[in-house]
Amino acid sequence: MPLEALALALDLVGLGLPFWWLAGQGISAILALAHFVSGLPGAVSMMPEMPIWSYAAFWAGALLFGLLQTHIRYVGIPIFLIGIAGMILAPRPDILVTGDGKHLALVTADGKVSLLRGKAGDFVRDMISEKAGSNAVATPIEQWPGAKCTSDNCIISIAAHNRTWTILATRTAYRVPAMEMAAACRRVDIVMSDRWLPQSCQPNWIKADRGLLERTGGLAIYLAEQSVMTANENRGHMPWVQAAKAAQQNADLRQ
Repeated sequence: MPLEALALALDLVGLGLPFWWLAGQGISAILALAHFVSGLPGAVSMMPEMPIWSYAAFWAGALLFGLLQTHIRYVGIPIFLIGIAGMILAPRPDILVTGDGKHLALVTADGKVSLLRGKAGDFVRDMISEKAGSNAVATPIEQWPGAKCTSDNCIISIAAHNRTWTILATRTAYRVPAMEMAAACRRVDIVMSDRWLPQSCQPNWIKADRGLLERTGGLAIYLAEQSVMTANENRGHMPWVQAAKAAQQNADLRQ
């Protein structure tokens, strides 16, 4: 910064060039150091999305310790550590579904990821990897133990948390007869589709079809807690989310 300030001042008399060169060397050295550190083993790791409370505890503890000058500042240390612990212990979602319903990802406890559509692009793969907190290369869902797939759909079994969960996921726009679809839905716990499914499709737990996903956005499903986190939970006030909800309400009224 001093070299840049000096170069700016000397530019007034046309002598700033050498000092701009020196400033550039300093920036190059900083970047080289950053690349070296980031390339060290363990320097970068993927973690699942942290809970809101751990993020709040992290910042509350850091601000208490960093801003206060009295002994109270040391109270911030355990609060900060609790936030760090919450980040480290955050569970991975077992199932991820994108907001358009086209992509489903299964995630194991050790971070292995399997995709419903093996030809998913880099953007989708990166987004899923971030949400799963995993650096593992995603594999096609056909390689998942217990997956039975055709070109149109997949039936996947997941043995997790003392029981087996069954998922039905569609992969094409091929329409299954309503009675056949209803029977298939009754045999599974979760149905995932990028199109509207008939009312008669009633799985044991979740029907994540286009109608639901337009309201919720993407889904992160945690089988241990039998809980679902939606993408729109923390962004419901955003204008585009409000617009999507209004459009869905108007469509429901027209029907």
